[in-house]
Amino acid sequence: MGYREVFLEHGIPYDDIDKELIDLLEILNIELELKTEFCCFGHDLEEGLKVGFSESVQDEDIMRMVHYLEDKIDIDFKKWVRSADRIWINWYFEDPGDRFDNIEEFNQYKLKYIENLIEHLKNYSLEVVWKV
Repeated sequence: MGYREVFLEHGIPYDDIDKELIDLLEILNIELELKTEFCCFGHDLEEGLKVGFSESVQDEDIMRMVHYLEDKIDIDFKKWVRSADRIWINWYFEDPGDRFDNIEEFNQYKLKYIENLIEHLKNYSLEVVWKV
């Protein structure tokens, strides 16, 4: 079964995802069972990588991951509270990287950042999540 089928089976709209984020979303949603609701690779020099989690993801889940990652990778987690027809509360993270003058360099930085993050999340899954 390919990524598309696995994502669709889990209610993740595969065709709407920035392709650069497929592997990252697979480990977050499938392996770590941390449901995401939005993501963006960033499509210009002002917009970096961002991934938002479902309201079903608990503070404890995020804090456990933050504690594991804190000395391994530079990453910014934030809690986003907003109101529309109701109050919405989600955790999200974004790359804290420096901005670039050249979109190709910026995209290469983000791809390398994602690769590094995935490696740490795989280790997190093995060392922490499945030992709980």
